[in-house]
Amino acid sequence: MAIGREAIYAALFELLTANLLAPAGPFAFAARRYRPASQTGTANFPAFYLIRGREEYRRELLYGPATVVLQAHVRIQSVIGDDPNAVTETQMNNLADAVENVIENYGGELGTHTLGGLVQVIQIKGAQLIADASGMARYSEQTVVIEMMTNH
Repeated sequence: MAIGREAIYAALFELLTANLLAPAGPFAFAARRYRPASQTGTANFPAFYLIRGREEYRRELLYGPATVVLQAHVRIQSVIGDDPNAVTETQMNNLADAVENVIENYGGELGTHTLGGLVQVIQIKGAQLIADASGMARYSEQTVVIEMMTNH
């Protein structure tokens, strides 16, 4: 039985955009198709892109059903490097916190993160600063990794 990847990623993107795009959140732009920061356009910052990551099939029994772990990368971009007095990590930390808050608070008091029953659980796996707008650099980028688990 197929796990319905597109429905899962579409539901995750809908959840993120509903809570992170202005006026509800701090982001000005979101897309599922990544483009370099230099092509995003200054008016569209900060921006995030939802990018499909790796998949892993975990089996407890040799012939048993697999638990499928899907990863999605939320690639965050900022143009804060235009301000020589700004601390770029401050904005990048706040943007990563905004993504984490959506994922962590999505399930309510019980913490049942299922994307409408499409997955068993959704959680933050980690984050990685990719580029820091310091010195001559203009753009900052980081990735927040989201992990979703479902049965195959």
